[in-house]
Amino acid sequence: MISALSTILLAAGSCANDDEKQQNYRPQLLHFADVDGNEQSALDSVDEFSALVDAFKNDSTYGANTLFVSSGDHIMIGPRFYAAEQGTVRTVTGSNEPGHADIAMMNAMGVQAAAVGNHELDANPGEFADAIEADGQATAVFPHLASNINFSGESDFVVGTDGAEASDLAGSVAKYAVVTINGEQIGLVGASTPTLPTITTTGDLAVTPGPSASVSELAAVIQSSVDALKATGINKIILLAHMQQMTVEKQLAELLDGVDIIVAGGNNTRMGDSNDTLFVGTHLTDDQFAENYPYQATGADGNPTLVVNVDGDYKYLGRLVVEFDSNGKIDLGSLDTTINGAYAATTSVVSAVGGTANPEVVEIRDALQNVIDAQYGNIVGYTSVYLDGRRSQVRTEETNLGYLSNAANLWYAEQVSGETVDIALKNGGGIRTEIGSAILPPGSTDYADAVLSPPDGGGVSEGHLKATMRFDNSLVLVTVTATELKDLLEHGVSATASGATPGQFPQIGGMRFSFDPSQTARTAQDNGERIRDLQILRGNGTIENVVVDGTVVVPSQTFRLVTLNFLADGGDDYPFDALVAANRIDLDNATQISGADPGKQSSFSKLGGEQDALAEYFLQFHNESNTAFDRSETSAEYDYYIVNLSEQNSSRLIDLSTQTSNLRQIGRYESGEALDTGAAEIVAFDNNTDRLFVINASAATVDVLSVSSNGSLTKISSIDSSAITGGVSIGGFNSVDAHNGLVAVAVEAATQTDNGSVAFFNASDLSFISSVPVGALPDAVTFSPDGTKVIVSNEGQPNDDHTIDPVGSISIIDVSSGAASATVTTLGFEDYNAGGSKTLPADVRVFGPGASVAQDLEPEYATVSADGSTAWVTLQENNAVAIVDLTSNTLEIKALGFKDHSLTGNELDASDKDNKISIQNWPVKGMYMPDTIATFEVGGNTYYITANEGDALDYAGFSEEDRIKDLTLDPDAFTNSSELQKDDKLGRLTVTNTLGDTDGDGDFDELYAFGARSFTIWDSTGALVFDSGSDFERITASRFPSYFNLSNDENGTGDFDSRSDAKGPEPEAVAVGTVNGNLLAFIGLERIGGIAIYNIGNPQSPTFAGYFNSRDFATTLTTTTGGDSGPEGLEFVSATDSPTGKALLIVGNEISGATTVYEIE
Repeated sequence: MISALSTILLAAGSCANDDEKQQNYRPQLLHFADVDGNEQSALDSVDEFSALVDAFKNDSTYGANTLFVSSGDHIMIGPRFYAAEQGTVRTVTGSNEPGHADIAMMNAMGVQAAAVGNHELDANPGEFADAIEADGQATAVFPHLASNINFSGESDFVVGTDGAEASDLAGSVAKYAVVTINGEQIGLVGASTPTLPTITTTGDLAVTPGPSASVSELAAVIQSSVDALKATGINKIILLAHMQQMTVEKQLAELLDGVDIIVAGGNNTRMGDSNDTLFVGTHLTDDQFAENYPYQATGADGNPTLVVNVDGDYKYLGRLVVEFDSNGKIDLGSLDTTINGAYAATTSVVSAVGGTANPEVVEIRDALQNVIDAQYGNIVGYTSVYLDGRRSQVRTEETNLGYLSNAANLWYAEQVSGETVDIALKNGGGIRTEIGSAILPPGSTDYADAVLSPPDGGGVSEGHLKATMRFDNSLVLVTVTATELKDLLEHGVSATASGATPGQFPQIGGMRFSFDPSQTARTAQDNGERIRDLQILRGNGTIENVVVDGTVVVPSQTFRLVTLNFLADGGDDYPFDALVAANRIDLDNATQISGADPGKQSSFSKLGGEQDALAEYFLQFHNESNTAFDRSETSAEYDYYIVNLSEQNSSRLIDLSTQTSNLRQIGRYESGEALDTGAAEIVAFDNNTDRLFVINASAATVDVLSVSSNGSLTKISSIDSSAITGGVSIGGFNSVDAHNGLVAVAVEAATQTDNGSVAFFNASDLSFISSVPVGALPDAVTFSPDGTKVIVSNEGQPNDDHTIDPVGSISIIDVSSGAASATVTTLGFEDYNAGGSKTLPADVRVFGPGASVAQDLEPEYATVSADGSTAWVTLQENNAVAIVDLTSNTLEIKALGFKDHSLTGNELDASDKDNKISIQNWPVKGMYMPDTIATFEVGGNTYYITANEGDALDYAGFSEEDRIKDLTLDPDAFTNSSELQKDDKLGRLTVTNTLGDTDGDGDFDELYAFGARSFTIWDSTGALVFDSGSDFERITASRFPSYFNLSNDENGTGDFDSRSDAKGPEPEAVAVGTVNGNLLAFIGLERIGGIAIYNIGNPQSPTFAGYFNSRDFATTLTTTTGGDSGPEGLEFVSATDSPTGKALLIVGNEISGATTVYEIE
């Protein structure tokens, strides 16, 4: 558009030479609506907006035929609304009525008529009347029109004569009016959404038809005003419609007879065309136009009808130049996309059209801004993240601002009422704007690329709260039954549909629910079926199922709920009037409350107001930058509290109703060693002595802890190298296991590449029994279930410069005659070497430089079947498992294959540089490369489970790691390689350079990442039975979105997403055990931390049972603060063996250096 402007503005209209064309009429329609969103952006843009109006009104070709209108929502409760009362504004405008300032600016710009929007009525009809009543320049010099509102019930309004000249209706309201431009009459009809009584304060105004009426019924009401204009001979009619949803205006376009143009409002649909420029501002940037400008329809009379709309907040001025023939019919051939469309209120567009800012508008804006700046300077708290209050988000999905405001309401309600409050509910439409900014990077057209930033300096101010919680609704307490709660939420999601942004959409606190928008929606007559699962989240961490698979568990169960008086009074049509025993308390009524206002602020919001609640909450919990609110916004795909089943892949959804297990910390021992020194790694419990043996790599000891009957831990002693006699070479202790009073310790040689040993001790007195030689670098020791054998995984790693590479091996120690008489059989892999008797499976990775198969295979961890006949040993770097026959002492190797991350359910987040959670499919394969392994039996069949951590050979003398951006990708296999190799796509992901060149031409045809970010269940032969897919990243993204894929050595949001390019959460450890009849798997996530729990009673279809993480991410991580980090070793203790009489999980935390005992609930 801009490139053509110079030609357009100089054009002299060739139609002047055409007799037929001379009889036609070509007006210029300027229009806008909806200045009710981002307060700061609107004030920043209004001067450029006024300059656009100036340019087009003074256009030499079309300016004399200009009609300038608004389709509503230009008064909005918020900072501008209240700033208009202040003396500095009155000095400029002459009025102190709240909300009049935008009216004054519209006067200055020459607006000729406006529709009545819902927000004009938000304070109450009387306030609206005061803001527009004609008492001079300070109030409206134009009419507000609404053909379907009877204003006579509210005496404050000046009701004008329908059909009068608009210039004679200054400050009045009417159904319709006429404007005369250059001798041509144009009829203007107004119409407001029939839902006004449910979304705003209508008082004694009568709105027809009612909220549940059809569009056809609404069209019939509007048609009467259209017909009245037509009866006077007017044949050019424009409808100013404020319908909230663009679909309604489009339907009206086809139903009305005689309407030529509909100016839509209330929906913020960003119309534009290919010539138009998108708005780029300081506070936000638009990504794309939603649909073409204008929308063309055919009216009921068979003639063309155009529908136009532009996005709000003074960001765009709509311009439509259209030609009417002598019969008042639009000539579609006259539409010119280089003239018509949405003009962005930016300096570059203003410069192109040659406009000048209106000085009166600037003066009013500056007066408002001075008042508001003082409010924005009043800081009440801090946030380190963008707080999402965008209409498109709060009305369709969970947002972090919705979460925060409900958390504040819950806390505040308890303080003020003196009661226990269980849950919170508010409508998304009550959150009016975001706190922070959303800026699209230059050159990008993908809104997913928008940089979401907190406000400058992270400060949240009085101005922010007044902007986003504009209505400052009072809080109300009510009692609801489980059935009533489901019904309220059913109403909340009943209008959810593709493209819809219903204000009733719920934001919640103290609970979480899932809903399926494809199911039957609630109506006034029928119950809904969309709410599928609903849980109450208690403050002590327990979860109560209220609705499971659509069925209320205990219908009569009651909860105390805090909500807004707007909703409790029936706003947004919420059915609070149907509550059987509400026991309502209004928190703004001092006579009804038993508690007290927290009293941390009283300067701008009333007792019981939602602004006060949020301000007090910030001052209590987030009053300094180092305690800033830090829960990042997530997309609907990863939302935790409100789960839209159409957005989250239902086949991989973590079922809300199955989160039945939890861990309760009952004991903890802090080693006292420095952070991140491996002071608590592998743990082993001996049930004979109730002692715990912990590998402390930092001190080069095995710490011995006593577990008391209440689970507390006390250090008794430690085992160090001096306890081992016989001249054994000792470089450190790597692993420990215990069984019936016997302790086995894996001992690394002083020279790592030399053969190591296993030392045995008595658990009761810690006396040394014996030591036996095993292979190089014994990394794990595992007793057989009967205690007669110890399986040793001898990793055999090379030295750092890769000049010495010992063979890997598996030692089988027979202790059936006692440890003092132990015998050792060590199994190597030489039979798989070149020329050997066995053939290595094709997918087993052997790639070390110059290494034989026996040297390259590196055993990591072992597990033994219940009958003691078979051991399975992970060969981590080789992506394989060795299956050992313990009867014949023979072995075979099973390749694990690869995980396809391009398949649904196997998504991953691959970039640490995209500043967001982005779990999606990529053309990458994952090597399982498990660390820990455990066995279990179901139905007489043996299975083993692996924690698929991943590991690479990375030495000074050899490294297999590369980032994808540094590889040459095959152009046929990766046709979009330049895009894939960007840092915010796949470019940062670390992969192996030893696999993927399938045709040997030097480029990569396939990509292989380290680890699978999952756990896997295999049958006894090594066939895959189940893999957890992308669960771990989805679970942690939902629970800790601000700390997603955080590393384990630092708390805080600064490390957000830092492990996405590596191995994500890194499942490290696994343990299996039965609790109250349920067979459970516990998987430790090494990086972000925590334990995931799954019920594996059905190995083919395990169910998620819980996730527990003790890290306090907001606290600096030390050995004594910040919680536990880096779970390295897990030990399950059955209730039978437990000193507490209940099943326990014991965790060795490598980074925090603490050993922790959890009771399994």
